Amino acid sequence: MRKLLEASEEENDAIKRLKELLNAPISAVFVREIRIEEYNDFVYDVSVPGSEMFWGGTTPILLHNSDERGIETVRKSIKNTARSVPINAPFKIIFLDEADALTHDAQSALRRTMEQYSETCRFIFSVNLSAKLIEPIQSRCAIFRFKPLPDDAIAQRIRYIASQEKLELDEDALNAIVFVANGDMRRAINTLQSAAALSKRITADMIYEITATARPEDVEVLVRNALAGKFTEALRKLDELRAEGIFADEILAQMHRIVMNMNIPAEKKVQILSRIGEVDFRISEGANEKIQLDALIAFICLLSSKNEREMSKNCVEIG
Repeated sequence: MRKLLEASEEENDAIKRLKELLNAPISAVFVREIRIEEYNDFVYDVSVPGSEMFWGGTTPILLHNSDERGIETVRKSIKNTARSVPINAPFKIIFLDEADALTHDAQSALRRTMEQYSETCRFIFSVNLSAKLIEPIQSRCAIFRFKPLPDDAIAQRIRYIASQEKLELDEDALNAIVFVANGDMRRAINTLQSAAALSKRITADMIYEITATARPEDVEVLVRNALAGKFTEALRKLDELRAEGIFADEILAQMHRIVMNMNIPAEKKVQILSRIGEVDFRISEGANEKIQLDALIAFICLLSSKNEREMSKNCVEIG
């Protein structure tokens, strides 16, 4: 009490206000400034239980929707993050990786969240197939499309990684990685890492085996046998590929790439590609893989025989 009386009148008033504030049922604190010291540059995933979250500054928020992609994720995790006011920043960032995995209902709910909190929040969507995002979301975004990387760029980076990791990578193995990656650097690096876990000496056989990918020359033999009308040989090669654990979608994808690069009449190429697309759709809808692939080989063989008969008929008429 003696110290309180010795204080100035202004200080006594401040102490009294402080006591009243502390004894009041509701207290308020005005924060003038918040600083984040020694930020470690990590982006935290709020969809993972127990992970950290930052609500202000320039730190972005990441939401990965591989597992949580329903409407409850939008109503709880995303909306709660978007509705909070950013501290010391004009807006916050929510990054949704693999956003095309969100259900239609979740995307519809997300559209409303984007509109309601547009002043305090910005959304970034990373998708594999933009067509899976509903049109209202696409119309509210600036779309940036990234084309596959050239083979030379992938090969150069794989060589560098292999040299840094002291891996023995021959040219055939490098070409196999480039073929399997098909312009996807992430897949190329993952393939190299998987092979390196088995051995420091990486071969082309290892690459095709761990990725369950057929050799392009084997698929080319399959297609050429079918085009030559050799149904039994083509069917035998197809059974060999399936016995090696090659899935139907992989065989169809490689057949598509090979047919596109083959020097055959455009009309025949159109018919084959059209049938490959139809078979791929049927398998995705649940049709039997073996029956559909066998039917595709039979179609190519019949197409070749039909063309030969027409050519023979034309020769007879001219003679």
